[in-house]
Amino acid sequence: MKLSDIADMREYLDNRCYCPGEIYDSSGFFYQVFDPDTECKIICEGIRNEIHGKFVIAQANEKTKPQIIYIQISNGTVEDCMRFDATDNNIKLIKEFMAGKHKRLVLDEYKETDTEKALQEVFSIADAIMI
Repeated sequence: MKLSDIADMREYLDNRCYCPGEIYDSSGFFYQVFDPDTECKIICEGIRNEIHGKFVIAQANEKTKPQIIYIQISNGTVEDCMRFDATDNNIKLIKEFMAGKHKRLVLDEYKETDTEKALQEVFSIADAIMI
């Protein structure tokens, strides 16, 4: 299965992302570019609380490891997407959450605190620029 096989994912990636193909992480700061022809597989889908859509695993490419993409779908239209590292723990937690076993998701990263370190580096540069 390809990302473009899901609802109107091709249209979303080509025209409704901030820049074509960009899907951001949960911090809203770091993104990864996905092609509509990226191979993927659905790990779960449904409706639970604010979740309305599908969780898919986008396969690794030469630059990145596999990523979980949450695709928010409403009336056959992709409204938003968010990516997470496809660790074994994250896959398990998402499946359990959608099955009603957890009240909220706390997901991890391939490199623990990697996002936090990167944000601190960006903020330190921003401080210098502001001065």
